[in-house]
Amino acid sequence: MKTRILAVLLALMMITAGTAMANTLTDIAQRGELRVAVQSGAAPYAFVDKNGEHTG
Repeated sequence: MKTRILAVLLALMMITAGTAMANTLTDIAQRGELRVAVQSGAAPYAFVDKNGEHTG
């Protein structure tokens, strides 16, 4: 039973891994912008300061 659950989880991870892949450099160049996501609550990389401004 544990082996079956592990196999299903592994299969799901493999299926969803394709959707998490970044676009190719050609796609980025055609779009004209590089889209980057950051978590705004993870200091010091990015956070909201006391004035409500995104910083970091």
